[in-house]
Amino acid sequence: MNFYDTNISILKEKHKINLIDQTINTGNYRILKNNQGIYTGMVRKNENWIYIDYEDRRIKEFGENIKSGKRTIIVIGFGLGNCISKLLNNIGNSDFIVLENDIQMMNCALAIRDLSEVLNDNRIKLEICYNSSDINEILENNIKSIFFTSALDVIICPGYNEAHNEFTNTAIECIKKAFNNSIVNKDTMQVMSNDILKALFDNIPYIVKSSCANQLKDVFCGKTAVIVSSGPSLSKNLHILKEYNDKAVIITSARNVNYMSSEGIVPHLVCMIDHGDIVYDFLKDSFDKGLYFVSTEHANNKAIKNIENFNMFCTVLFHEFVSKITEREYEKFPSISSVAHLSTILAVYMGCKNVIFIGQDLAYTDNKSHDDFSGAKWGADLSNRDDLFYVEGNYNDRVLTDISLQNFRQWLEDYIYNNKEVRFINCTEGGAKIKGTCIAELRKTLDQLCMENINANEIIKNTFNNKIKFDKYRVIHQIMKLEEEITLIKSKYEEGIELCKIIYEFNKGNIKTDVNKVVQQFSEIDKVSEGKTYINSLINIIAVVPLKTIMQDTNLIENLSDSPRQRGIKYAKRNQAVCKLYIESMNKILELIHECIEELKNIS
Repeated sequence: MNFYDTNISILKEKHKINLIDQTINTGNYRILKNNQGIYTGMVRKNENWIYIDYEDRRIKEFGENIKSGKRTIIVIGFGLGNCISKLLNNIGNSDFIVLENDIQMMNCALAIRDLSEVLNDNRIKLEICYNSSDINEILENNIKSIFFTSALDVIICPGYNEAHNEFTNTAIECIKKAFNNSIVNKDTMQVMSNDILKALFDNIPYIVKSSCANQLKDVFCGKTAVIVSSGPSLSKNLHILKEYNDKAVIITSARNVNYMSSEGIVPHLVCMIDHGDIVYDFLKDSFDKGLYFVSTEHANNKAIKNIENFNMFCTVLFHEFVSKITEREYEKFPSISSVAHLSTILAVYMGCKNVIFIGQDLAYTDNKSHDDFSGAKWGADLSNRDDLFYVEGNYNDRVLTDISLQNFRQWLEDYIYNNKEVRFINCTEGGAKIKGTCIAELRKTLDQLCMENINANEIIKNTFNNKIKFDKYRVIHQIMKLEEEITLIKSKYEEGIELCKIIYEFNKGNIKTDVNKVVQQFSEIDKVSEGKTYINSLINIIAVVPLKTIMQDTNLIENLSDSPRQRGIKYAKRNQAVCKLYIESMNKILELIHECIEELKNIS
């Protein structure tokens, strides 16, 4: 029987994988079959034959001992499908992400047996990848699976660590990073999600009147930028920057503005990403100093009100929404977690060929979180913290850091890796080592790279002088159209609640109905918002954390031991809770829209 054509068809249809090369290198790959009809793969490496996807008691034990609850299981290596087939029977409704880098072994698996049941399983996402960039992109695309999981398990297909050691290690490092990011993002969203959305809508009257950061594209081609961060070591070398004030593009955050002013240094750009009033507090004495700003769409509104003629907006979280209501195509910047990230992106976006970091400790240098002069005049109390660990330092063998600072650092390392045409130089006098940067002294570096004036302030001033023409009634019309769309989506989820009630009553034995038809009707509800990122981004920012709570509630998750009716009851209760959450989220958004429209009517 020709299993290959059937398997390859499913692979293409469901997993969007098109294996063009169907040949198998028989010199380096073999397939064995035992008396029970079980296949084992073999791959040749350095003249040795390594068994792949063989019988391994650890896989069996994991499958037998796996606990109930929403989990994400990442398998490194599809192999011949043996390992995955065994696990599928034990993972309930958990997600299954399979990372495969060996096309030859995949072809062997597709040729020897019918894998349609495995490949068609809706819990499985099979991904072909070869390097860290591929893996990071896959994990980013599957971030919801990771975010909503109560536990993350990584399984290595038997033999893969020996046959593909470099790929396996790379995958594990990428997975660690993705999971750590999901923890930090969850904590951030839990505290800030409603405030972030309110800041966005409060800023809309200013966004429509302001330029977008696209105008900064390549304005400093070939120049050098200095990113001034507020790490504990900043005061050790910030003063050096004064004599090079117009020989480099100086970019910093609100936190450092007053300190830099006291040293006689004027930044060319001040970046703002935070929605909290602390940003306003840092800047309230500097609004009349002629500074220029680049802000995210959700930056602090009190500060935005005071800099409207000296500010450009960039989009990070709500790119599609802002582009739609303004009818302007903003440059979509990568997701960021810190002002230093935005500063670095801007430096590269403006065409700088050298980017220098100072105060970028990303560690608790001298037991501090920030420099004494940068608006945080106290040390970090590390005595009672159990979440700290050591990493390699710039000048010390090791320095203390935490998961949040590590995520900031790893973001920079990934960004540096993906921008090899730019030279990144770390002149921070302390802190953690950032891969991809050269460690150097600030004065020597500036002497080498910044010998002539570049008229940075004049260039920035001219760029910001471009006035934006806008039609407020056109913007209001766009927002009202979105209001109508959200109202329609909300009505569908209200219908969803009623459908869930029917499914619940059927499974309780209280009514008779064609439950399959009702379930099918319910499954159509999400289609009303499908592809509408400009709306979904607003809903998700509010709903994502409480949604995780629902998806992890053991009383709402189907188990393998549940009867069909028990599963139906849990299905109904879980989805009813989700519908209610989405409706509540949309009510909040509609309230913000109404307030925003009234504000827009008053602008001139």
